[in-house]
Amino acid sequence: MAQQTDERQDRINRREALIKKGIEPHPARFDSTHTLAELTDVKDGEMASVCGRIMLQRVIGKLAFYQLQDESGKHQIGVKVDDVGADNYELTDLLDRGDFLGVTGTKGVTKT
Repeated sequence: MAQQTDERQDRINRREALIKKGIEPHPARFDSTHTLAELTDVKDGEMASVCGRIMLQRVIGKLAFYQLQDESGKHQIGVKVDDVGADNYELTDLLDRGDFLGVTGTKGVTKT
């Protein structure tokens, strides 16, 4: 039972940290330009806004990868500290599997 309480408190702490940073943790809506499945049709370097539930996350130093899922499918997104700045990159510490995440940025392809 203690583990559930710790997880609950961790989520409460993350929510409070987002609020202190001026971010609404449970917005009523996010204006997406594409579904995750439609990202395959977006050209490299083109802007897109998508939203999905975090199914997998890997934070490796100054680079973070998230696999998002929506009703249309799954897609991986990446965040680099050089692209978003150190203050914004710190938000990766406040995200967890199961959270909904809205993302706006340019499409790119990793080497692998």
